[in-house]
Amino acid sequence: MVKVELDEEGMAAFMTSPEMGEAVLSVAQEIAGSLGAGYETDTKSFSSGHPRTIASVFTTDKKCIKDNLENNTLWKTVKGMGNG
Repeated sequence: MVKVELDEEGMAAFMTSPEMGEAVLSVAQEIAGSLGAGYETDTKSFSSGHPRTIASVFTTDKKCIKDNLENNTLWKTVKGMGNG
């Protein structure tokens, strides 16, 4: 049997690194780009709890907000880009 022990400080540094920020932002920008005008991206890093960097795609105008509410546009786009 193999026992794997994670270095929590190392994982925290990795999950909040600039490289991780660039990676998650790249995926978010791909999603926003496929949706067109009216969608933007942002990233945030959290250092407490479970340290990580996340990216968001969000609507920026009323037309896109309405479309997303009626059609689940963001969810369908994200789901369509993966295997789930």
